Amino acid sequence: MKDNNHFPSLFSFSLIPFALSGLTIAIAGTHSSGTMAQADYGIEEVTVTARKREENLQQTPVSITAIGGDAISDSAIGSITEIESLSPNLNFTVGTGGGSSSVNAFIRGVGEFDFLLTKDPAVGLYIDGVYMARTFGANMELADIERIEVLRGPQGTLFGKNTIGGAINVVTRKPDDTISYSLEVTRGSHGYRAANAYFQLPLSETLSASLSTIVKKSDGWQQRPGGDAGDDDVSAGRLRLAWTPSEFFESQLSIDAVHQRQNSYPNAMLAWNDNAIFALLQNALLEPCCTPTKDIDGSGAASTQLLRDDLDGSGINWINEWALDTVTVKSVTAYREMEALFGRDGDNSALNYAGDVHDQNHRQFSQELQLSSAAFDEKMQWTAGLYYFSETTRDQTRLVTAEGLHGALAALPQPLLFPGEAIAFDLTVDFDNRQQSDSLAAFFHSSYAFDEQWSLTAGARYTQEEKTFEQSATRIASGLPLLLPDISADNPFATPGEACSDLTPDGSYRCTQQWYEFSPSWAWNTSSTRS
Repeated sequence: MKDNNHFPSLFSFSLIPFALSGLTIAIAGTHSSGTMAQADYGIEEVTVTARKREENLQQTPVSITAIGGDAISDSAIGSITEIESLSPNLNFTVGTGGGSSSVNAFIRGVGEFDFLLTKDPAVGLYIDGVYMARTFGANMELADIERIEVLRGPQGTLFGKNTIGGAINVVTRKPDDTISYSLEVTRGSHGYRAANAYFQLPLSETLSASLSTIVKKSDGWQQRPGGDAGDDDVSAGRLRLAWTPSEFFESQLSIDAVHQRQNSYPNAMLAWNDNAIFALLQNALLEPCCTPTKDIDGSGAASTQLLRDDLDGSGINWINEWALDTVTVKSVTAYREMEALFGRDGDNSALNYAGDVHDQNHRQFSQELQLSSAAFDEKMQWTAGLYYFSETTRDQTRLVTAEGLHGALAALPQPLLFPGEAIAFDLTVDFDNRQQSDSLAAFFHSSYAFDEQWSLTAGARYTQEEKTFEQSATRIASGLPLLLPDISADNPFATPGEACSDLTPDGSYRCTQQWYEFSPSWAWNTSSTRS
C-alpha cells in the first residue's frame, strides 16, 4: 500500500542516464541522432517473456499486464506493492503482523491475507525467474527494474512453483556493453529523503557488470510514544554480472542484499467494548484499557518490544543459457536467506493488552532446468522444465493477550476462583514454529498455431511435495504448555489428524504430509485484427 504522506515530488532531481559511445548523450535509453524523428502513431510493440520466450504482448494468448521501466519511473513507484495502480485486478493488503516488507497479493480476488509459514502464497512472486516462498521480505525496493509482468490465473505449466491465483514476474535490467549511470535524489515531508543509483560498464568484450543501490529514510508521520510510525530506514543493492563468451552461451550472476530498521507500520484502534469478558477483568484487576484512536496522526502504542519492523536478507541467482541447434537450454540456480523481526501493538496504549511480535528466519534453495524449442515450421512453440525447491523456515512468535491477567486472577481467594482456573486466562503465549518443505515438479507447455487466428494451447504438470511442521507453545505466566493432555480421552496425548504425532510432555507435536498431483490443461485461443 503506497504511503502518500511523504509527497516525495516536492523536490526531486535526476542525472539522466547516458551512454559513453562517442560522447553521445542518450535520454531514457535512446540515442540522440541530431535530427527530428517522424512521429509514429502505431501501437508500440511490448516484448514479454511470461511464456519463457520473447514474444509480442499483443500476440500472447495469456491474460497479462506488462509494466515497463519507464512507466515505473514516471509513476514514482518505489516498491512492488505500488504497481496495483497500473495493473487491473491486482490488489495488495497490508500484512497482519506489522511488517511493511510483507507482500499479500490478490489477483481477481484470489490471494492470501496471512504470512504464516504453513501457507504458500496464492499469487507467486518471481524475481528474475526465482520464486519467493515467503511473503515477508518480498516487498523489495525497485532500483533497476526493466519490467514487471502480472499473469492472471493458475501458472503451473509455465513456472516451477505452482500458484493458483497468478504470478508477478519481476525482470531486472541486464548489463550490456555500454557505460551508463543514473542517480535520483528525492526529498519530501516528514524528513523523507531517498537516493536511487544505477551504474553499469563493460569489464571486457564479453563481460559486463552493473550495480544498483537505493537508500530511503524518513521520520514517520504517526506520532506514538513507542516510536513514530510510517518511518523509513532501508538500504538495498544488487550486483549483476553478464558474461557472453559466444553467441551460443550466456551466463548471468546476480547478488542482492537488503537491510531495514524501522518501526512497525501505523495502525489504529477503531472500537473498544468495555463489556467484553477480558475487558471487564482487565479494567477491574489491572489497569483500565483502552481508548480508540481519535486522530490517525497519533497513537498511544508504546511497546518497544512489539513496535519493530527489521529485515536483513540476501540472495544469489545464477542463470546459464545455451542456444543449441534446435533447443534452448536454461538453468536457474538460486539461494536466498531472510531474517525478519516485526510486530504490532494493537491496544493503542502503554499496556500489553493485545499485540504480537514475530522473529522469522528463512532459507530457500531452488534449481530449475528449462528446455524450449519450435517444431512444425515454428507453428508449435513448446517449453518443458524440471524444478526442485527446498526451504527451511522458523517462526518464533509471542502473542500478547491481557498480559498480567493470569497473575491477578491466581491471587484471588479460592472461593472466587479455584486453583488452575486462572490458566484459562494465561493467553500470552510463546510459539516456536518450524517447517521444512521439499518439492519436485515437471511441467510442459505448448502452443500450436493453425493459422493467424486460431491456436491451441496445452500443458501438463506433475508435482511431488512433502512438508514437515513442528510446533511448541508455552504460556508465559504459568510456564505450562498451551496444549495440555486430555485426561478423559483413551489416548490423552492424541492430536487431530493422522499426519501428526502425539503430544510430547512439553506440549509439542510434529506433522508430516506428502502430496502427488498430475494436472493437465488446454485451451483454444482466437484473435482478430482490424485495420
